[in-house]
Amino acid sequence: MTILLYIAVLLTGGFISARGFLKPGVEKQADWLLTGSVFALIFMMGIKIGMDEYVLNSFRTIGIQALVLAVSSVAFSIGGVRLVAKYVLRWKEDVQ
Repeated sequence: MTILLYIAVLLTGGFISARGFLKPGVEKQADWLLTGSVFALIFMMGIKIGMDEYVLNSFRTIGIQALVLAVSSVAFSIGGVRLVAKYVLRWKEDVQ
């Protein structure tokens, strides 16, 4: 049921934005709000993870797996963006 609320809010925001009901300066304010919300979410996730005894007790195993996953995610994301920029978008700048 909660996911339907999220989808409804997302679709409502997309509709309002696509129809041009927002003033031009709202985009910058929305960007600040979104950035602050993401930081708050990450902070709260860190608190919740830090309070979990299972995570703290198995930190070495989880830490190594998380490190491998994070490094792989970053490396493949950068590689994917470079491939798309070079071959799909025909980016003319030097993409190295």
